[in-house]
Amino acid sequence: MAIFGAETQAYFELLYEATTIVRVSANALFEDALIEHDPSDQVTRERLRKLRMDVFASKGKFEDEDRVGQKLLEFQARIEELCRPIVDATFGRRKERRSIERRS
Repeated sequence: MAIFGAETQAYFELLYEATTIVRVSANALFEDALIEHDPSDQVTRERLRKLRMDVFASKGKFEDEDRVGQKLLEFQARIEELCRPIVDATFGRRKERRSIERRS
């Protein structure tokens, strides 16, 4: 944020929110493990399924219900959008210089 300005704070809040979701969901799963639930209780089963998804979602495969994955994808997209011109300008020039040096 020091480099890109205060407006990028919202980008980094996405990461904070994602880690908070994981931490809170992991704590809830731990607490629920101490309770014996009725196997026919569909509401509890669905809630536990969502908590597990928050904590254990597979890397690189994000589903619509994956709250953490969606925040990470949004963070990645915003950072790439912000940094792409800088990376292209910096590394694009190096490629041009190398091409010119090789021709000389």
